[in-house]
Amino acid sequence: MSVASLLISGGFVYTGTAFAGTVQLSDMIDHAADAGQGAGVKDWKQWPAVGKAELRWFVFDVYTSELRSESGRYQENQRPVDQNLVLKITYRRSIDAEDLLEATQEQWLHLGYAQTDIEQWSKVLAEIYPSVSEGDELSFVIHNQQGGFFFRKRTQADWQSLGEIKEPLFSNAFISIWLSPETEYPRLRQQLIGGV
Repeated sequence: MSVASLLISGGFVYTGTAFAGTVQLSDMIDHAADAGQGAGVKDWKQWPAVGKAELRWFVFDVYTSELRSESGRYQENQRPVDQNLVLKITYRRSIDAEDLLEATQEQWLHLGYAQTDIEQWSKVLAEIYPSVSEGDELSFVIHNQQGGFFFRKRTQADWQSLGEIKEPLFSNAFISIWLSPETEYPRLRQQLIGGV
């Protein structure tokens, strides 16, 4: 994969495989991040759990999610991006990367994000999201307002870095899918933040 630095019109910055659009040099996603580090921190895998939740759609188990923080607590009076957090998702069924992206876009629309932001963020996620199988894990780590995606197949012991995102607005928007008070799944949010 060739790495090119891009700035997409509207101010959203990313580093990844080149695609059509307005480009300038910058650095938002670092695909060369060390798999042992998440957004600049090595010990995120040992952070204590805040809460856990399971998403079911009708009779289908979709995933189990777990929120972790350095302190083991979630601070509701702070924006999620202002806290050091890990959202770990363990998938209970196979889902294509395109379907993950579509579900993410739907959640951002539900939360009221601008279509132009969603389009820009989706270009980044299209480069990052893997297709997942039952038992695979995807973690999003926020440390010092920067986010990092990590992936582990159920058959692997080690986590693979999918890229670091150095844009706080993106990191906040992504984690808000689960942690915003306006989330589509308020019961899951309460479980994740340790409220239920």
